[in-house]
Amino acid sequence: MAEILAGLSPDVAVLAGIDYDRGGAALTALAGAVERALAEHAGRPDPCDPSPFPPDTHFSRIDPPRRTGSAPPETGGPPAWRASLPRPSRIGQCPQRSPPAPTARALQASAAPPAFHTFTTLPNTGLQTGLDLDGDGRHGGPGDAQGYGRFSGQGGLAVISRWPVDLMVDHSARLWRDMPDTLLIDAEGREGAQASGADVQRLSSTAHWELRVTPPRGKPVTLMIFHATPPVFDGPEDRNGRRNHDEVIFWKHRLDGDFGPAPDPPYVIAGAANLDPSGGDGRGAAIRGLLSDPRLRDPPGLTGKATVDWPDPGPGRLRVDYLLPSADLILTGSGLAPDSPASRHRAIWIDIDLQAATAPPD
Repeated sequence: MAEILAGLSPDVAVLAGIDYDRGGAALTALAGAVERALAEHAGRPDPCDPSPFPPDTHFSRIDPPRRTGSAPPETGGPPAWRASLPRPSRIGQCPQRSPPAPTARALQASAAPPAFHTFTTLPNTGLQTGLDLDGDGRHGGPGDAQGYGRFSGQGGLAVISRWPVDLMVDHSARLWRDMPDTLLIDAEGREGAQASGADVQRLSSTAHWELRVTPPRGKPVTLMIFHATPPVFDGPEDRNGRRNHDEVIFWKHRLDGDFGPAPDPPYVIAGAANLDPSGGDGRGAAIRGLLSDPRLRDPPGLTGKATVDWPDPGPGRLRVDYLLPSADLILTGSGLAPDSPASRHRAIWIDIDLQAATAPPD
């Protein structure tokens, strides 16, 4: 993971499947791995950027995570944690992408590279409900949690950003039953308000976050981040398939203003939908609804590209991971990182010219 992050040199990166812990040890360990990767490659020519860090660039030690105050009233969860790590240069094999913007290039060449911030907070994975949600006659199993997990926080979400990142709204506590046209169903096939646990079961299997990223110039960008449950591992009632559909389509409802005033552009929907528009299991209409929404753009370098490969007897190559920027943003590049043993999923990226998108008219 450290090599991938260093190679991509992102301004903002979304990580899925990273365990959450209240002390921030997991992200601190990842930050340390990135620091070591940077130190190992310091001073080597960067094949992806003609303006790499100077050979004498000093990478400062990473401070331990610090408390940043209470979460906003909307979250209802524990406070978030932040840590800092140095700005990485591109290392090893690099994707074919456009050169960085002049501002980024100037920052990258400076003797004091800007710090990254990391953000995470408690997800729904492994958070026990006290109910027998999976219908196996027992309580406290991974299928009885708000999102499948053997312990609270297993396989959560995290964000690394070169710019300050702040949690605006955490939708993760919203009940599944409150979704417009909800497909809520329990393991016995009871639907809607009649479903077992309807007054407890949350929509988000992991999380639905809205974060504000504030670049040094231009408007802040809203990140809408999520990780939907796989639409498999259930019975004929298709409980996971229904939940996956509603988790994905949640963002369309959010843009419609169904859960408070709709966010203003610019914004980017980023996450693992676990849903292909036309292949595999699941109700593909949900992701097709986002891909065709005129308020969003499907980046050309990602359109129709498989982001994961589940070999036989799995479903094969599917597109299940997405970056969908708002239509006002100026895209200068998009694509997939090379395969890596770190994950079946390939890292996906987009380049955005934020200054052009937010510059005042002449």
